[in-house]
Amino acid sequence: MKRTRLRRSGFTLIEVMLVVAIIGTLSAMAIPTAQLFAWRSKRTERTVVMKSIAQSMKDYLSAHDELVNSRLTQSFLASWNPILPVTALPRPFNAGAPGWNQLVWQPFGSLRYSYYISGSFSASSSFFLIFAVGDVDANNKLSQKVDRYDLMSGFWQLTSETESGDGW
Repeated sequence: MKRTRLRRSGFTLIEVMLVVAIIGTLSAMAIPTAQLFAWRSKRTERTVVMKSIAQSMKDYLSAHDELVNSRLTQSFLASWNPILPVTALPRPFNAGAPGWNQLVWQPFGSLRYSYYISGSFSASSSFFLIFAVGDVDANNKLSQKVDRYDLMSGFWQLTSETESGDGW
């Protein structure tokens, strides 16, 4: 008597469950990493824009040397751009906003952070502050960074940095 074997096509339930468990484990490891990279890319905007603003301010001050060497204290202000309040969505930069139109370089496109520049210049003390405020992770909490550049010493100083700090 000849035995006939049935050919099996498909997978057993255990094999399918094993594959699903492996895919679930891999995705559980990958999703937080992908979210971290997305968050880092949003913070990178802030770093690049703040460095570019700083260089533009240095260029502005070298062209307006009378500000830095003045006997009287003078100031420079560039308004919040994009204007407050902060949202999680990117918003367009306004090149005509007060103060920004005096700088050679200006941010362009849509920005996730709002930027502000404040400076005080005299013969004894000259510095400027760059503020960046945004809602990077869309949790309705502010993420902010303030950098101070001292023209006398030529040093940067991180004044403050908070991630997901106070709610707005």
